Amino acid sequence: MGQCTPALQEEVHGEPDYISKSSTFDSVWLLKSLQKITAGVNKTTNKYHSAFKANKKFYSTQQNSNEGIDEFYNSLRMRKI
Repeated sequence: MGQCTPALQEEVHGEPDYISKSSTFDSVWLLKSLQKITAGVNKTTNKYHSAFKANKKFYSTQQNSNEGIDEFYNSLRMRKI
């Protein structure tokens, strides 16, 4: 938690299981919560819609004819696909 921004710490504090998980120092829960928060998932996010959008983005990704493999891979990393 010490490496998180104050805003991110507030998001974690707002998680429903925060009190029980922080008292047991559950680092796996913390990492999973941080991953969900930074991916834009929260209590009101529809997980099925998010999964659909991610799959659609993944399957619609194409390499340009004038783009090398390294360029294509780097562009994927920049888009976080």
